[in-house]
Amino acid sequence: MGCTTPTILADLEAAGYDRSFEYVVTRNGFSWSASADAPGAVGRRRTSYADIVLDRAASVVVKPAGVRLDLGGIGKGWTVDRAAERLLGAAAFLVNAGGDLYAYGRPGHPRGWRITIEHPLRRTHWIARLYIDHAGLATSTTMKRRWTVDGQHRHHLIDPRTGQPAITDALSVTVVAPRTVTAELLAKVALLLGADAGLAYLTATDGVEGLIYTTDGRVLTTPGLASVLDAVEPAGIAD
Repeated sequence: MGCTTPTILADLEAAGYDRSFEYVVTRNGFSWSASADAPGAVGRRRTSYADIVLDRAASVVVKPAGVRLDLGGIGKGWTVDRAAERLLGAAAFLVNAGGDLYAYGRPGHPRGWRITIEHPLRRTHWIARLYIDHAGLATSTTMKRRWTVDGQHRHHLIDPRTGQPAITDALSVTVVAPRTVTAELLAKVALLLGADAGLAYLTATDGVEGLIYTTDGRVLTTPGLASVLDAVEPAGIAD
């Protein structure tokens, strides 16, 4: 199984993300009946996208019983791209859905839209500033949607290879790509691969650039990011 698949919903629930996130954090006074693939279910079957059959000729999708989907940020990035398509040809615009964004045009600056990348450990600070035009951007991080189960810290980025929250030395990954959904997908892959392998993966991928903040406080960037990068400060700069 690769680094991304939308069929990780059962694993996400097993990790404790089985309800609206405000209740995941508190886990008090809220519950609903579990499905066959929910946490604690016996014999939960590991599944992947390969279990889903698409019959384009018949316009039929066959999803085996037990295969459940969590489109997560991929769906959000896809939606940003659809909104941007409707706006293309208009004046400069920015479509932003919780950090997954598409920027078009150069409002007030010859390099495009000014974007700051949030520090994963200090949310009132930013670690990098860049300018983009006609490009999508997305960030994946293990530090936002976090909770504790039996004294153990969990997060929402599941590694399909293990079925568990990813263990990685990349705290956050930001990717700039021609499409937002591509940026979202590649940011997640790079984060799951880890800092060094993730940076190598992004560097070898045509048409994308990336920035990785590591667990030891470094900021790693692909060589081509320099063309849009304006400032970098691993310690963070206050807004």
